Amino acid sequence: MPPTRPDVKAVYARAVKLFELGRYAEAATAAGAVLRTHPNHAETTLLRASALARSGKPGEARRILAGLLRADPARHSCHHEISLTYLLEGDLEAAHEAIGPALAAEPRSPLFLAAKAELFQAGSRAAEGRDLLAPLIEGCSGWGGWEGSVGVEGGEGGTADPRCRIVFAELCGQTDQADRGLEALAPVLETAETLTAPLERRALFAHAALLDKAGQHPEALDAATEANERALVHRGGPFESEAHTRRIDELITAWDRPAVERAARRSNPSDLPVFIVGMPRSGTSLIEQIIASHPAAHGAGELGLVPGLVAEVWPKEGVTLPLALDPGAFGGSRVSRFASGVLRELRRRGDEAARVTDKNPLNMLHLGVIAAAFPNARIIHCRRDPLDTCVSCFFHDFVGDLRFTNRLDALGRFHRDADRLMAHWKTVLDLPVLDVTYEELVAEQEGVTRSLIEFLGLPWDGACLRFHETDRLARTASNQQVRMPMYATAVGRSARYGNRLDPLRAALAVGAD
Repeated sequence: MPPTRPDVKAVYARAVKLFELGRYAEAATAAGAVLRTHPNHAETTLLRASALARSGKPGEARRILAGLLRADPARHSCHHEISLTYLLEGDLEAAHEAIGPALAAEPRSPLFLAAKAELFQAGSRAAEGRDLLAPLIEGCSGWGGWEGSVGVEGGEGGTADPRCRIVFAELCGQTDQADRGLEALAPVLETAETLTAPLERRALFAHAALLDKAGQHPEALDAATEANERALVHRGGPFESEAHTRRIDELITAWDRPAVERAARRSNPSDLPVFIVGMPRSGTSLIEQIIASHPAAHGAGELGLVPGLVAEVWPKEGVTLPLALDPGAFGGSRVSRFASGVLRELRRRGDEAARVTDKNPLNMLHLGVIAAAFPNARIIHCRRDPLDTCVSCFFHDFVGDLRFTNRLDALGRFHRDADRLMAHWKTVLDLPVLDVTYEELVAEQEGVTRSLIEFLGLPWDGACLRFHETDRLARTASNQQVRMPMYATAVGRSARYGNRLDPLRAALAVGAD
């Protein structure tokens, strides 16, 4: 039971609600407020740890969960959550090991079996994950009440069943069994609005992806539209495209060459950082996987170091994507402190690597800040056909508040603003920038890859052509794709949807020459 004091009960209930909405950082804060007066309340502690893990603090969450297990070794949901923290850090081996005690204690628990299947999914072992869950989905009458389904995300009364079905459906789609996945997902879709917000979105986006894989492209786009509209409800309304365009105008005006030079007076000369930028779904994960396959490089994944600084120095209430609109606020010793902190983190992750990548696509909004801190950093700008890029975004439920991806017209306008901002950066910054076009990489893999490695100042290594063999987890929506050899089937994807993409085409074309 929650704590008994009425005011604390209300805060606890709010923390649970925030968690169910997927607002994990706020849920962690609310749970922390409860723990200040009830520090030993185990359920609130578990809730806070689970929220911390999902809001970018898996290490801190794991320490809390370990304490809960010491106090109560039978609290097997902690093993589940610890496994998740390792998965979020890209350590699949540790994640498999961590879920083991939970499955040993409750081998028929749908919650734990779904978690195990997701680890297979992350490790490109989709068939194993599918087959693990198949008895629960296709022979569930013998499972009598879904025992062991209590968990942070599951709740009570068999609510782990929808999660199992969603994971199973995704795995069917990844193993060319889309129709089987659609059949398994159908009962979940009938009551999707009763699920937690993250689980509802996952079901709806899985439905769209399965329809697309089944060749039902118009129906898939309709399903993706429904999924995105629900995401906007969860996130508080549509992206304010006009306001974002005005802020890009302000950003371009503020960051002229003199402003960049003034901000860079205490910059760091290191050439360790490599920033991979571009629109989401433009090939950034693939580029990082190729680089990370080089023995002298390390792929650190999608870090939030630069956006975190921008949100701290230039906060703007109600704005989903804060921008560094005043270069003067980046003066004094802030540049050197920030640069030193970034280098410490990159070195911690990359050990002795000569180049370490930060693959956060939207760092393209903050290249002025990056140039001020690291004038010798390298920038790789990923490009892909705009229609294909935006359609791919539209079919994905991104972590974080990227609500510009939830409507086609907003996507087109955002892409247009990104293009003109990148053109501006190239005129005022002296940072070395390499444009890598996805279609060219697919068509001329070795030539483009050699140019990429040369740009990084590294000797050629053939492992970069065998990037799919590299044993690392890309913690993005592209994890499955980068663990396969280069393929061309994603080129020209937008042609499947015909005139249904006219709103996107119109948004991309506005202001074009």
